Amino acid sequence: MADQLGLQVELGSKELFTFVDCSQRNSGEIVRDLEVQIGNALVPVDFHVLDIKLNWNSSLLLGRAFLSTVGAVCNLQTNQLCLTLIDPHVHYNPIPVKK
Repeated sequence: MADQLGLQVELGSKELFTFVDCSQRNSGEIVRDLEVQIGNALVPVDFHVLDIKLNWNSSLLLGRAFLSTVGAVCNLQTNQLCLTLIDPHVHYNPIPVKK
């Protein structure tokens, strides 16, 4: 699929990713500097391609490099994430609160 989209893919690293549900996956391949539009800004992001089941459901992990690039501020008391370098007036709810 990466070829059809014109993406350049590198062999993955030996990194092991651990998810919120404690499952683990190895990085298969990496797509580097893919521009993702967040608000009105294009942010270059590296994506690790993971081999997972089609209906697998887990939380998206945002890496430290990405969080630093967009000036992320996490307020754990209000469960809000603000990407200050994108739009300091927009707040996201990164973790669904289960009641």
